[in-house]
Amino acid sequence: MDSPPTILYKYVTIEDAKKILQNNTFRATPPNELNDPFELLPGSFSGCSREDIRKEIMQQPDVFFDMAKDLLLFKDIDDFIEKINKNEVFMNNVVSVFYDSDFLMNQLIDSVKEFSRNIGLICFSKNKSNILMWSHYANNHTGLIIGVESILFSKLWIKVDYQPKRFEIPVSIVERKKNPFAVLGRKLVDWQYEEEYRTVTNLSDCKYTLDSSKKSGKIYLYPFDKEAIKEVVFGINTPDNEKQILINELKSNYSSSVVIKKAELHKTEYKLIL
Repeated sequence: MDSPPTILYKYVTIEDAKKILQNNTFRATPPNELNDPFELLPGSFSGCSREDIRKEIMQQPDVFFDMAKDLLLFKDIDDFIEKINKNEVFMNNVVSVFYDSDFLMNQLIDSVKEFSRNIGLICFSKNKSNILMWSHYANNHTGLIIGVESILFSKLWIKVDYQPKRFEIPVSIVERKKNPFAVLGRKLVDWQYEEEYRTVTNLSDCKYTLDSSKKSGKIYLYPFDKEAIKEVVFGINTPDNEKQILINELKSNYSSSVVIKKAELHKTEYKLIL
């Protein structure tokens, strides 16, 4: 995994900041509920010659049994294993099924989705002065950013890799297991202004509230170490009364060492002074 910067920043609205600080939780979002519809969608696969596929079938017969059980005739897993070892015609048929690019891609996508079913992502940026992010995620500069010490917040971080092409997923299960989180860290270059780092959480470790508008039917809330919060910067348009409510919350329930600032516009450049 990637070593993140010491401090990472979460751009939030006033309402979200109140929930974070009052409940001591950050929202953890399942990958299929993020704002990029291409999350977890590979564009191609590698290691897909007939011989590669044959080798994978022999190494992981139980996995291929699950994927092929509705397409080929066999009684059960034992029957499947016996046939791929003793019946060359049957083995060739199995290989042919998985050599079909559309079928194989659909199976690989399903395996990625299954892997991600029980995880949530919390997304941060290494940049606290991005004007676009202040506009998009902090409600036109009326919100704020919360800076956390990365090592205190999580031990598992993914640095997002921005590329013009979608990721290539290995057919090999062994290769996929070498870097199981690689699929969670690829985004189109258009998103690179976010300079994103993501932490992965297990949804079973989260609290949740019910929300029928979400695909999962829930909003997951990840409890964090209060000592992780090191900095809060209010936007140039944060209302004074809302700012004071949050400052009071910080002073009452968080470390006195939390640095509190307010952003200002640079006098001559397209820049924020923080």
